[in-house]
Amino acid sequence: MALIFPTIRVFYEVHGIDISHYQGIINWDKLLHNKEAKFPIHFIFMKATEGGDYGDETFVENFSQARKYGFIRGAYHYFLPKTDAHKQADFFISTVHLSKGDLPPVLDVETTGKRSPQELKSAVKNLARQSRGALRRKTDSLHFL
Repeated sequence: MALIFPTIRVFYEVHGIDISHYQGIINWDKLLHNKEAKFPIHFIFMKATEGGDYGDETFVENFSQARKYGFIRGAYHYFLPKTDAHKQADFFISTVHLSKGDLPPVLDVETTGKRSPQELKSAVKNLARQSRGALRRKTDSLHFL
């Protein structure tokens, strides 16, 4: 079982981690004990989707376990510049089911995919706009940035 703790910055009052299939099987009991540490983890973001058709195979289990173990949870989408933004938004929206108390969704943009800055900005804005609108309709009690 894997559990990776990032370097925790002591000047932040609230700490969280990001997990995906790369961390393997999470030892949730061990992670729960971290809540008693000097710098406890309060929230966890989990990778839900990537591009237009890849769902992280650990997302459903991790998302459920985070809630069960009392962590504030959030989901993120890993953006692929070469994949249509609308297709990515649709896939994220159909995969993620947020509940009251969950963190707003996050878009992880790490590569440009040889797109111009303007093309990348436009694609990201389109995906964010479409996702935000659809997720608001699905979960009208949530607040989005």
